[in-house]
Amino acid sequence: MSELKSALKQMFGFDHFRAGQEAVVRDPLAGRDFLALMPTGGEKSLCFQLPPLLQPALPWSSRR
Repeated sequence: MSELKSALKQMFGFDHFRAGQEAVVRDPLAGRDFLALMPTGGEKSLCFQLPPLLQPALPWSSRR
């Protein structure tokens, strides 16, 4: 299982990404700009929440 799918399962409880989500999550992790147009109910919030959770914590962050 990929690191992204493991994180998805651990943090959100989902076994797989919906259509287009994985690509949207990979772009900011690779340092690329992106624009995501997804339908209502397409779990857009997951696409914006998961990448920061996978980044190293900032020095002033309480997450370590």
